Amino acid sequence: MGTLLALALAASPVVAPFPAPKVAQISDDLKYASGVIAAVAPGGVSVVVNTPAGPVTFITDKVQVIGKEGGALGGSASLQVGQMIRIYFFVADGARAREIDLT
Repeated sequence: MGTLLALALAASPVVAPFPAPKVAQISDDLKYASGVIAAVAPGGVSVVVNTPAGPVTFITDKVQVIGKEGGALGGSASLQVGQMIRIYFFVADGARAREIDLT
């Protein structure tokens, strides 16, 4: 019986403890935050997001922005203060965005 349970668990899809990203791959290092954009650096190289834990700065220079309907909107230079977002990121020399979804 234990072998069957182990096989079933191994075959189970990875379920993240947050809403699934639209294009980014779920991995062990993927993290999630949501909130309102408080600031956008020139060229969209970084954004400050007011999250429930407080303001967080994310490096966004190589990220894809996904619109509410699920289509790609381009890079982070299109982001604006006041937009509600979900941001999927990893930590390596700062919080580096992998995907930003407008909500």
